[in-house]
This record gives sequence, C-alpha cells and structure tokens, in this order.
Amino acid sequence: MLNPTIALVLGAVFLVLWFYQRHRPYLAVLAASYWLSAIGFLLQHFTLPIGMAPTKLISNLWSRRRDHGPAPFLTGEALCAALVALAC
Repeated sequence: MLNPTIALVLGAVFLVLWFYQRHRPYLAVLAASYWLSAIGFLLQHFTLPIGMAPTKLISNLWSRRRDHGPAPFLTGEALCAALVALAC
C-alpha cells in the first residue's frame, strides 16, 4: 500500500503546484499521471465487483506487467507520454 500512497501524495503536490503556476500545464499532466499510477497500483491489490479478469484487464491499461513487459494495448505510460507531448 506504500506505492499508491506515494503516488497520491505526489499527485496532490503537483496539483497544488499547478494551482499556483497555471502557465505550466505539464504540472497538471504530472498530477494526473501520478493519480492514474495510483489507480493501477490499487487495482493490482484489490478486485472490483466485476470479477478478477476484468479488474486485471483494467489494471493493465494503467500499468505495466512486470513478467511480460508492456500490455499489448495502450498502457498508462504511453497515455502519460502522449499527454506530456500535447501539453508542451
């Protein structure tokens, strides 16, 4: 539970920074990226009411599987990289 907590704290810090420096859109992207990362971490630990397989599918959308490399569909890292590229 340490990883999601750290990701949520860093997301909150970047969000507060963005509120003070709105001319820097990458701070909002970093906040969103850390929150999405926290969601991925939490989905690795808990199962949603929809079942184990759909929960793991959703989790792999946000994060990378350690044993098989990136998921075969849009990963959270690719989404965050696209958001950073659009923000700059």
